[in-house]
Formats: sequence, structure tokens, C-alpha cells
Amino acid sequence: MFKTNAFSDLKPFDVLTWNELKDRFILNQIELFKDTRWKIEGDYPIDSFPIKEEEVYPNTVTYKAIGYYRKCDYGKIVNAKTDLTGKTFSRQCLDNGKFLYLTLPKEIIIKNQKNVLHNKDLKILNKFIEEINNSSKGWTKENYISYLKKYDENYPLKTTETNKAEEVYKWRADFAIEWFMSLKEEGIINPLLYYIDKKPDTEIKEARWEFDGRGTHRPFLIAHAGYDVPYFFRIDNDKNPTYYSVKKAYPELLNINLKNKTVKAYSTKNIYDEICY
Repeated sequence: MFKTNAFSDLKPFDVLTWNELKDRFILNQIELFKDTRWKIEGDYPIDSFPIKEEEVYPNTVTYKAIGYYRKCDYGKIVNAKTDLTGKTFSRQCLDNGKFLYLTLPKEIIIKNQKNVLHNKDLKILNKFIEEINNSSKGWTKENYISYLKKYDENYPLKTTETNKAEEVYKWRADFAIEWFMSLKEEGIINPLLYYIDKKPDTEIKEARWEFDGRGTHRPFLIAHAGYDVPYFFRIDNDKNPTYYSVKKAYPELLNINLKNKTVKAYSTKNIYDEICY
């Protein structure tokens, strides 16, 4: 499932402190670069996460940004980064944060995820992936390009509403073949990490955890590559934490029962899948 062994011993509902979490991400980075195809951007140590000195404030810490990359057969390069580097963390998170490890089954992601950040309708992309999966040649480069040309001809509408500088075909916006094939062939580099402090909510009149808008395309790619989707959710001392989506993406709501080791993943207000671990 994972590219390295840094996370492979974890089981759903394991809880880590911030330092335990950070140590695993450092180990993951060290092990990643044992594969000499992977390179690191800039002058950056492999065995630590340096702090961005000019942005150290009393109540927050910002880690320097870092990127990983390697050449690949699909496209020019595979880009990757951790969910620690380039991010700002509160001192509360670093001093007292607790992180719950969970995996959401790939089947419920594939069934329920209807959109990603720059693609509001995944029906055509789902059909494309399914058709290649069921073809005799599978995900060979030649077969992929053949299907890609066919779908681009059948669905020619383009969009500029992505993070790309150029126009892309709307039906496959946010589908990065480099990432997808890297996942299929080598595994996941690291789990998704949600670390933001609880935010006030006027409707329920208390602070709440939120999916902060990141990580919509990664669960989609990971699930279609054949893996359950791994997460670290910050929970601190919550009895039964609940996560809310701010983008109305899947899951819209995640209810976590720590005692029973069950999760309810809501696709709408009243429809959910219950996962028992």
C-alpha cells in the first residue's frame, strides 16, 4: 500500500502525538530517497523538516516548503510533497495535538465521490478509468493514449478553471496520469493529514474539526489505484470527533466513534456508510 515502511505498521484507530507523527514523516522521507530516482528540490536536508525562520511567530510554526520529483514514463515528472512542509501549525497542535490514523475503504470513495477540486462531475472520468481497467491491455502507455484520444474527441469541451496555466479537457480536469500510475505501480507516499485547529461554528454553537478543502483529488486517485485511503485526523482529547466538509465534497460529514471503532461517512445529510474496524 505504501511506498516506504514508515506507516505500514499502523492500524486504524492508532493514535499518535505530534512528535510521533513527525518522526514517521521524517523516516518516510529518508526511506523515499533510498530510491535514487527521486530527487529533492533545492538545498534541503533529507533527515529533518527545517522551520522557515523568518516566519516563526509565538503561537505558530511554519515549515519550509519542499518538493520531491522523479522522471516517469507517463508525462515528464511525478511531483510529490508531504502535508507537513510548507504548512503553518499552531503551537497548540505541536504541543498537545493527537492524530488518529484511519483508512476509508476504496469502495465507498469510488461509489460516493462525485467531484474533486477542479472537476465538478466525475462520471466521464469514472467511465474512462473503468473502461481501461476492463480492457485486455490495461494501463499500458499505448492503451492509455488510445483511450485518451477517443475520450478527448468524444468530450472536447475545455476549461481554464484549474491550477494549470493552459486549457485542459474538462472531463479529465484534476486527473494526473503521472500521480495515478505512480500510485498504482509504487504505492502511496504518505497519508493525508488534517491538522488545522478547531474552528468556531455558529450553527452548532461550538468549535468543530473541518476538512479544509485539501485532499479531494488524492482520495479519488488512491481509491481508483486500488487502495483504501489513509488519513491522519487531528482529534486531541475528543470523545467522538466529527469532521465537516467545507467544500461539500465526499465525505460531507465523518462521525468517528473511538470506543466502538466505527465510522459513519456521510454522502448527504441523511445517507451514510458505516464502517466497522
